[in-house]
Order: sequence, then structure tokens, then C-alpha cells
Amino acid sequence: MLKVRAVDLDTGSNGNVTYSLVKSNDQTIERFQVERFTGVVRTADVFDREAQIGVTDHRVTVKAEVRDRSRSM
Repeated sequence: MLKVRAVDLDTGSNGNVTYSLVKSNDQTIERFQVERFTGVVRTADVFDREAQIGVTDHRVTVKAEVRDRSRSM
């Protein structure tokens, strides 16, 4: 588990930040999930190191957005 955090200095609902995973070409996104409002990132799959010979790491990009969608973080 990993938790990401972004802060928007706006007050009220305009200061709420939501999180999502950015799609990539290697399908890694399917192996992870992010909780939209908390930023907690978890695995959505079981990792079998022996079945993935040569794979040493996984990379995901988390996108943080504020309610005003014209301003992504």
C-alpha cells in the first residue's frame, strides 16, 4: 500500500482533490487501483515473481485533480 497526497488551497468543495491512475502502454494500470478520495494505492492483482522473469519493477502514475478541472495537479 502507498498513499499519495495533493493539496489545493481553495476552500470548500473546490478544495477537494480526487485521484486516478493514468493509463500506460504496458497495461500496468490493471494491476493497481487507487482510492478516488483518499489517494491510497493498492495492488489489484497477485504478483508472482517467478512467473514474471525479468520484471523487476512496476510503475504507475497517479493523477490528482481538483474540482475545477481546468487545474490538474
